[in-house]
Amino acid sequence: MNEFVDYLHEVFELFGPIRARKMFSGYGIYHNGLMFGLVAGDTLYLNYRD
Repeated sequence: MNEFVDYLHEVFELFGPIRARKMFSGYGIYHNGLMFGLVAGDTLYLNYRD
């Protein structure tokens, strides 16, 4: 895993445990089995659902 993804575990600590899975050239970020973000390079893209 890369440093940025490791850092996200700290950022979302109060949110609860997250899981990062390698996906294409980045990482999918999951909480409770639901993917809510994507890391590409050192940028986190969040999924917004209305």
